[in-house]
Formats: sequence, structure tokens, C-alpha cells
Amino acid sequence: MSRIVTITAAIEIELPYETMLYQLQENLPYLLHGGLRSEIPKAPYTVSVLAVDDELGILTKPLELKRLLDQQRQVAVIWEVDDVLVLRPELTDDEAWAVLQHAHQYHDAGIGLNWESIESAAESLFGPEPQGALS
Repeated sequence: MSRIVTITAAIEIELPYETMLYQLQENLPYLLHGGLRSEIPKAPYTVSVLAVDDELGILTKPLELKRLLDQQRQVAVIWEVDDVLVLRPELTDDEAWAVLQHAHQYHDAGIGLNWESIESAAESLFGPEPQGALS
């Protein structure tokens, strides 16, 4: 079984000075298909993955966000729908997203987002967890 994965990358390679943009655009698909073997010099080069879109979510990472935060010397903790579904598996993905949005909008800045604030937001929006639900 296979899946479609879209990788957005910045590739830094050394090209002859006279190389024109249209030449690069015309040849890049062939170069990528052939593995860039002849175009990558022995000198150091850089390949930076900026984003990955994987239909199964296995390879997806918020790489661009991390890069932007690093530039500003900032950090962020990321909560996702799957985190909500761990607490409330009976919710749909859209309901879990609503919980995250509610928790973010109404969280106590002195405490931040945590499992309790996520659980409280879920309860505010969808009532208490049904009896017998898996936790």
C-alpha cells in the first residue's frame, strides 16, 4: 500500500553564475527525478525541509512554525485534536477542534493550557464524559 506525501524543501545548490531562472525551472523536474547527482557539488550544500504534508499524518511536523519561533527565540507547546480525543474519544474530530479553540480562548494565562483545561472545555461544550466511556 502506498500514500501520497508532499514535501516542501529548500535546496541550496551551487549553479554556474550564468544559469537563468527559466533554465532552472525547465530542468529542475528532470534533475529531481534523476537525483540531482550531477548538479550537487562536493562542497557543502544545504537541504532544508520546510513542510511535509502526509495524508496519514505520519511524517507531518510543524517545521515552518518551529523555524519561525526559533528566529524569534520563542517556543510553543502544540495541542492537537488527537490530544482531546484521548480524553473524550466519543467526540468527533470537529467537536475536538471546537474544544481546543474554546480551551485556547478561555484558558487562564497564569496556568496555561493543560489536560484539566482541555477536559473543562470539553465539559463546557459537550457535557460530562458519558458513563462507561474509555479514558
